[in-house]
Amino acid sequence: MGDDLADEALLGFCDFGLMGARAKSFIASDSRRHGITDDTRRTNSNMDQTIATSMIDNDPAGARDGGDARLEQLVERVRHLPTLPDIYLKLQEEVRSADPDITRVASLMENDPAMTVKVLQLVNSPLMGLRYDVADVRQAAALIGLRRLTSLVLASGVFRPVSHLDERLIHQLWQDSLVVGGLSRLILVEEGHDARAVEEAQLAGLLHDIGEVVLFQNWRDDYMNIDHSRRDRDEIESFGATHAAISGYLCSSWNLSDTVVDAARLHHAPSSQQSVDTVSVTTAVHVARALVDAGMDADAAALDLEHLEELDVVARVPGWADLASEAGL
Repeated sequence: MGDDLADEALLGFCDFGLMGARAKSFIASDSRRHGITDDTRRTNSNMDQTIATSMIDNDPAGARDGGDARLEQLVERVRHLPTLPDIYLKLQEEVRSADPDITRVASLMENDPAMTVKVLQLVNSPLMGLRYDVADVRQAAALIGLRRLTSLVLASGVFRPVSHLDERLIHQLWQDSLVVGGLSRLILVEEGHDARAVEEAQLAGLLHDIGEVVLFQNWRDDYMNIDHSRRDRDEIESFGATHAAISGYLCSSWNLSDTVVDAARLHHAPSSQQSVDTVSVTTAVHVARALVDAGMDADAAALDLEHLEELDVVARVPGWADLASEAGL
């Protein structure tokens, strides 16, 4: 394969030096003490910020030494936990090889016809913004690069129903995540970010709600009784962690980049992270998620205004919402 494509492939999303250690930093602490009574949409966003701050433990070593381990305990007791698809692991091995090759990638994908169909559907969807249809994996890899191809395999593989009862909700979560991923990508393109940030935004948008899959597949009745006007508090009271914290935990355990992990765990409350001075992947995923929930109505979206005002970008949100319709998302 050409040098440019090889360089693109070798960038990758995964930081294998993490080896899951950062998952320790998403352990709940003191979250039950937050009592919030106003159930308006924007106040609910403020609740997300308060609880997210308490959920983030910035001392992984302390957590390992016996800190509050509710999130770890939750993950340990689940019956159904999304796992990395075998084909994704094989693709990552190829991408990390000394000479990644599109032909070998295509051969690997041919061994999983169902995944191939799903990924080609994504490649040909508005998510990718291509101007013409892609017929096969080889063509897809050449056009979008191995990095983006493997990220689509990952996201496609972890949104899997475990029974026919799951299919409708998992399908809806996946459809919403496609729009969030696509819009997150468009926002960073609009803001002039580099290709890596743009692609990380797409991956984080695709995976940001994987924690909801965990909650639904393991505690269906409790999940269905969650009051969305006080969602984070109800999730913590019912499960011991929010779906966003679980999403971040899983992304970390899968050794995805810090950027993707942070965007997943903070997608409702970016202001709970350290101060930033530019629109980030987390900003894009947060805004995209809020706009999807509000039917792309910027005035109704439950936005983290503290975060957006710090960046002085509140006025840009309606324009970002327009990007979705312009792209056919």
